[in-house]
Amino acid sequence: SLLDGYTDANMPALDYLSSNENKILCQEEEYESIVETFLTVVQRRHFLTDVANYFYCLGKRRDRSDQNSLIILIHLTVSVLDSNNKDGMISIFHMEKLKKSLNFLKFFNRRSIEEDLFLAGCQYFEENYVLQNIILNMRENKILLKEMLADFEQKLESTKEETHRKLTIPVSPRLSFNYRSPPPPCNTPLERKLQSPRSVPPSTYFNPKIKNVLKSLQERNREQSLQTLSFANESFSKLSDSVKNVQHHSCSCDKTEPVAPPRRVIKIDIKKDVPIRKNAATILREASRVMKEEEREIQRVNDLMSGAANYMKYEELMEQIRASEQQAQLEELEKKHLQGQLTREEAILARQALLEANKARKAQFDLEKKETEEFLKEMRKNHEEKIKEMIEKTQQIQKNISEKKKNIINEKQKIAQEVTKTSR
Repeated sequence: SLLDGYTDANMPALDYLSSNENKILCQEEEYESIVETFLTVVQRRHFLTDVANYFYCLGKRRDRSDQNSLIILIHLTVSVLDSNNKDGMISIFHMEKLKKSLNFLKFFNRRSIEEDLFLAGCQYFEENYVLQNIILNMRENKILLKEMLADFEQKLESTKEETHRKLTIPVSPRLSFNYRSPPPPCNTPLERKLQSPRSVPPSTYFNPKIKNVLKSLQERNREQSLQTLSFANESFSKLSDSVKNVQHHSCSCDKTEPVAPPRRVIKIDIKKDVPIRKNAATILREASRVMKEEEREIQRVNDLMSGAANYMKYEELMEQIRASEQQAQLEELEKKHLQGQLTREEAILARQALLEANKARKAQFDLEKKETEEFLKEMRKNHEEKIKEMIEKTQQIQKNISEKKKNIINEKQKIAQEVTKTSR
């Protein structure tokens, strides 16, 4: 009860004991041992809780309401049990249920119990403390635990009662059965059931499938041809921007003559040369340029005559080849760029065409849906009118039958009255 009430972990254990002294109902000699046991249990509470949870897991038990009593039993078995207080421990185990005590002793008689206790204790204490205060006690008390387990097993076997099966008593078969006779048949004639109307065949309000399939194929082919035509027109207009279409004009006369295509007019830039003033400085500059070119040519000719190699022309040729290759690469890049733009435009056009086709298909579907709904509504209305007419006819027939019955009864009454009068 003390351990059940100690829920606040922040509260010191001694303060809790001083505030709950009235709960400890024992002699003064036992008071010190109870306080010591309570303090050690509180100190090792996490370790003892882990061992108790492992006991529950091995036994596959879900009810853990007796956890505090199990923690105290584990503490007494691990730290207090020895040969001197064996009888006291047995009396404590007798206070619990026999099956629970037996399972508890089996748990502490396993081969791996020392390893499990060592692993659980090392999480909260040092290794030397665990070995000296827990593992050594368990090794010394192995024989005591085995003897206690054997005693409890014998007690469990002695409590078992031998169950004797009851002898089977033969039962004579029942030969007299009361069979229920079927009820007598009814004298009133059965009324005929009205024949349920047949369902309307779908061929009356659905078009044949072949026509729908052919119509959808025709629409799809038309859409594809329109897409290809629009793509061809756009690509032709892009590629032939420089070419002008030849226009045919119609004369007032009956005969039409083809007109020759107009000539392409080449524009010539007619720019007037800027007049340069011929002064002394310009004349000297021009003369020095001409003299330098003449000296360069004379030097080249002399070098060629002396047999020296000249790579100027070769370098000029290589420069021209390099420039042409660079121009070709630029043209190739421009070509790829234009092809990418064309494919992008084609994809955009295809997407637009697909969206338009989906819109048209959706509009067609909505139209067909509306038509079918109207047709079904009209059909339902006609069916309801027919049923109403049939109900009115049946009501009229029932009314006529009731009137006929009344007339027949009145006639019979009149005849009976006449017969009674004549008999008198």
